[in-house]
Amino acid sequence: MNRILYLLGACGFLFLHHVAAQSTVQVMPLTGTATTQLPIATIKSGNIAAPVSLIYGSGFKVNDGEGTAGVGWMLNAGGAVRRELRGLPDDYVGSVSEDGYNTKNGWLHSDLAEHPYEFTPSADESFGDCTDEAADWAVLNGFGYTDDTEADIFSFNAPGLSGQFIFNKEKLVRTIPYQDLRIDVTRGTDGLISQVVITNNLGIQYTFSAGDKVTAQTYTWDIAPGSSVLNITTPFLQYLTPTTFYQSWYLTQMTSPSGGSISFGYGNDFLQHNPSFTRVSTLGSSVVDSTYVTVNKTTGKSLLTITGSNLTATFSWSGSVLNSVSVSDASYSQVERINLKYAYVRSSASQSTVTRNFLVGVYKDVNCKVYPGYKFEYHGVNTVNGTSDIPFNTDLKQDLLGYYNASGTSHVPDIYYTTEPAGDGEIYRIAPATDYSLMLSAASRGVDTSKVYYGNLKKMIFPEGGYNLITYESSDYYDSLTNSTILGGGPRVRKVKTTAGDGSQPFTIRYRYRLEDGTSSGQWTYRPMFVIRTLGYPAWSPDNLAPEERLLYSRVETLTDGKGKIVQEFRMPGMYPKLHSGDFQASYARIARVYPCVSLGSGNKNGYYHYPYVPNTNYDFERGLPKRVSFYTAGGKLVQRKLYQYQRTTLTAESVVSLRFDYGFIYTKYNVLCNVDKVVLSETTKIYDQISSDTTKAIQTVNAYTLSAAQMINKVDVTNSDGIVSTQLIKYAKDYASGGSDTQSTLIYGLVTNNQHGTPVEIVSKQDDVVTGGLLTIFSNSFGGGRILPAQQQALGSTASFSQSTVSGSAFVASSGYYPVRYFDEYSSAGLPVVQRDRSRNISSAVIGHNGTIPVLEISNALPSQLVFIDFEPGISGGPSYTGTLSTDAWSGKKSLSMTSSNSITKSSIARGTGVYYRFSAWVKGASNATVSVSINSGTANTVSYTSSGWKYIEKRIDMSAISSAFSFSLTSSATILIDNVLFYPETADVKVHALEPMNGETATMDSRGMTSFQEYDDMGRPSIIRNQDKDIVAIKKYHYKNPGLLIANSNFTFSPARNSIWRGTSVTFSIEESCLTGVTYAWYVDGAVQGSTSSTLVTSFTENKDYQVKLSATTSAGTSITEVTIHPLYRITSTFEILNGGIVSSNCGALSSDPREINAAITGCYDPDRTTLHWYYMVGATKYELVTINANNPLVIDLAAILSGGVSSAEIKCDIIARCYNHATGNYDVAEMVTVSETFYCE
Repeated sequence: MNRILYLLGACGFLFLHHVAAQSTVQVMPLTGTATTQLPIATIKSGNIAAPVSLIYGSGFKVNDGEGTAGVGWMLNAGGAVRRELRGLPDDYVGSVSEDGYNTKNGWLHSDLAEHPYEFTPSADESFGDCTDEAADWAVLNGFGYTDDTEADIFSFNAPGLSGQFIFNKEKLVRTIPYQDLRIDVTRGTDGLISQVVITNNLGIQYTFSAGDKVTAQTYTWDIAPGSSVLNITTPFLQYLTPTTFYQSWYLTQMTSPSGGSISFGYGNDFLQHNPSFTRVSTLGSSVVDSTYVTVNKTTGKSLLTITGSNLTATFSWSGSVLNSVSVSDASYSQVERINLKYAYVRSSASQSTVTRNFLVGVYKDVNCKVYPGYKFEYHGVNTVNGTSDIPFNTDLKQDLLGYYNASGTSHVPDIYYTTEPAGDGEIYRIAPATDYSLMLSAASRGVDTSKVYYGNLKKMIFPEGGYNLITYESSDYYDSLTNSTILGGGPRVRKVKTTAGDGSQPFTIRYRYRLEDGTSSGQWTYRPMFVIRTLGYPAWSPDNLAPEERLLYSRVETLTDGKGKIVQEFRMPGMYPKLHSGDFQASYARIARVYPCVSLGSGNKNGYYHYPYVPNTNYDFERGLPKRVSFYTAGGKLVQRKLYQYQRTTLTAESVVSLRFDYGFIYTKYNVLCNVDKVVLSETTKIYDQISSDTTKAIQTVNAYTLSAAQMINKVDVTNSDGIVSTQLIKYAKDYASGGSDTQSTLIYGLVTNNQHGTPVEIVSKQDDVVTGGLLTIFSNSFGGGRILPAQQQALGSTASFSQSTVSGSAFVASSGYYPVRYFDEYSSAGLPVVQRDRSRNISSAVIGHNGTIPVLEISNALPSQLVFIDFEPGISGGPSYTGTLSTDAWSGKKSLSMTSSNSITKSSIARGTGVYYRFSAWVKGASNATVSVSINSGTANTVSYTSSGWKYIEKRIDMSAISSAFSFSLTSSATILIDNVLFYPETADVKVHALEPMNGETATMDSRGMTSFQEYDDMGRPSIIRNQDKDIVAIKKYHYKNPGLLIANSNFTFSPARNSIWRGTSVTFSIEESCLTGVTYAWYVDGAVQGSTSSTLVTSFTENKDYQVKLSATTSAGTSITEVTIHPLYRITSTFEILNGGIVSSNCGALSSDPREINAAITGCYDPDRTTLHWYYMVGATKYELVTINANNPLVIDLAAILSGGVSSAEIKCDIIARCYNHATGNYDVAEMVTVSETFYCE
């Protein structure tokens, strides 16, 4: 039995202090970003696992919000499918999804997905006459804004799973890039996608259920009443009526075909109103206003639990920010908690009063003791005082891409223009060049090299006292037009200093992002764009309009103090300003007008990298792949080099064609590549002589990889410098024909139909084309639940006349040289091997405890069904029955049985094992002498005497020669005793008992003779004391920190409703879990004033238009813990209908030529006429609302005679009011909850 494999799964909780060596800052050379990951726990079931961790990524912008664990930090747990919305939602069916009359339809409706494929532009490149454009214009006009012409991109992420998919024109799912996955999509009666199930090629299934639901609607903003939206019009018109769809689907279940299952629970419901403003101004003007706003009303949930076979992770939230993670085990209800501590940082800039949560500490809380954890500091952020110069969420003090610029005073970008561009995409530039004129400038959105990195992680302090110190610099890129390096693209890591904290010498790793000639190796995948080309004069936006913002480095040097350097070079196809290469195609924008021709403004033409800036061919699967990695000594000597070559998967690549157009029309067809990937073809390693300077001589190893038709690696060749080739051939379930009818053929085909076709069946080794070995797996489905699992592993002995296994005709055929080396006779419900046999048929088996997750008894030469074992610990199935009372006084583990003379331990139907004798043993403790009796088949008692004096090991050899078949077992005692680790097994067998704590690991090991060793753990889950058989201490392990743990009560509190749903005048409940400490004193404060509550809960409300500081102090004799948050209640608008004349009844319906009524929407709350939009509608016959006007003066004068005519007896007048109220939570004039008022008018 592979005991090591079993025991590795014993601990599911990864304490932060256990992994300090791995939890250091890493730098991604391709992007220059800093990242780190703090593992918290791993929830397991069988062969599947769900890790829980915190992940940090640098790159903070002024307008960035918080991650789920503060600025830059995210909780990495669970998973989701998320939609990148392009055009209308793919699954939207207006007549079903919304309100019965909406005529909008998504990509999957009818044959809409075929329309972009069918449309071929017919106009030429000349704009002197637009008559040839009329046909193209007619097609685009026919699409209107109700037919979706773009396929959405769906991204998925879950443990062991990530990627994207898209629906092609046949409405079939295609992965981006290619992955061997099965993706099943379910749509509800409303047409919307309700569930996504993804299954990998090992049969592991991920179920995603409906998550965040969005209702999106657009409203004009800051333009004159009655004016039209002329720029970026398509999204405005597509969402002018409300559109409801799912933005994400949450991971709810992971299952394994071997029996493992992990579930994910959600709650903490939230409702958010997220406004997104589209801002445009005429080129030449320095004033920008929002032309329209898109309001996304989102309802969703937060992850609350992850439950495996024996461990559960529970997540506590403060609003939308993670408060703590608790992990508990089902065996002993042990709980470990990781607390997250935040600094609530307010901007000191006058432009912003917004706060942001910055994670400043991650601590473990055990038995009320808070242990030293990780601490964090950030550039430009004073987390002690809670202040920063960063003007969070404001338009000003930003460089062109939104990073902090302390001197910024305008949102106007510098824009340079030429009539003779050097290439497409270069008509307008954001950097000067020869023959370019400055058209627009505020001279304040350049890169601030001393501030661009503000808000990013500066220092990560380890629990042991060491730290990582991160130094940043501005990113840059190479500009081919000026042959120069230009600053821009945010911060990148320049160096990371590491100090261990143990007195050892610190070291620094430096990064250089340069080509060999000294110029920047940075390249844009798509250069930032700010100009909107209209059919008339161009306009501009303060926001980058490019479809992606990715700056990648093709060459990076990593230099470590005293250790030399590593030079990494990456493949970079399809980068700006590339137009086309292979199947990469930069998107080509065209113009289509109708007669009479609209005059085109200066610079307008068809071209690449032009507005509407649609995505180029997606080429992430091709770019960023390592090309060459070189290793140098500190003296500059090349000592090793790795070279990589790649191959595409052999399936035919598929393009999904989409179409995006804007007012006029300006339009682009573009392709999304799917069903293709780039994988390693060969990896060459060259090791050079460190003494010789001749780099033509090296020890070389080449690893080459071959793909099967099923896109799995089926051949690996390793060629050494001496020319010897070692080969490994892999054959998977999918590689076998499906026509076989014998057992093995049928089971292999069963693997394929269960989507387990990536299961290896045969692995063959060769050297110089001579077979040297092989391993063959034989399967069975006799393990319960229809599971197909390995039943045998066979090794190749004789290689004579060898050929790979195959299904030939109706039978599975394998080489006669194979012989069995291991048998698998039984599996647990979660898929762990329970009974195995080796080549000599020697049995190794196990009893699985703790809810089927961990072996608690290892057995050699016997089966679990042939013995009796009970240690009275929870989570063991199939053990004996017993009467009595469980006690916490145990020999090993945490439980024993207290039994009197009237109690017993019994088991029936025990299979007869080998040998004449069985061994009985147990550990016993009693206050008086006792006799323990063991009876077989209710026969004569076999007695063992116990003399009182504490725990004693008792045993007896019992003759079983008279027992030839299944038998029963019974154990009784003549007096009250405690009994533990009861065993009755064949004498020819050997056993080993394991006592475990699932949260920590093994606590005791006992062999067949009762010899036991013990191990104890401290509160942090680290081994601390080792004891011998007599429980004497033989070793002590001590751990030291700069700061010891303190018995300080936790002060992190939660509040309901969530921060962005707190309205003025409504009750808010702040609460904290009751501390396990005694003598905790709570004090609540609002704006420094002590509140009446001294308990763990405060209920209050907020009535003014201001920020409120809510603080809780939790005090014990060891000190005080304080948590403070900023709350700004949202100002709800209210409105009522006022009919200023005529009432609601029209006395002469249809008889009057005119019947004007004056209707007023009386608005209270944060009403500001200059920041409020009113949409007036009417509806007759309960069929469809018709828009009367937008931004009309209030009150509205409407002619009822024109509406109540033709036999119509009533009409409803409705007004949607959307107000822009100042919101301290975001620091802007955001959209408050939209209010709708209506009134029905009747004929007399």
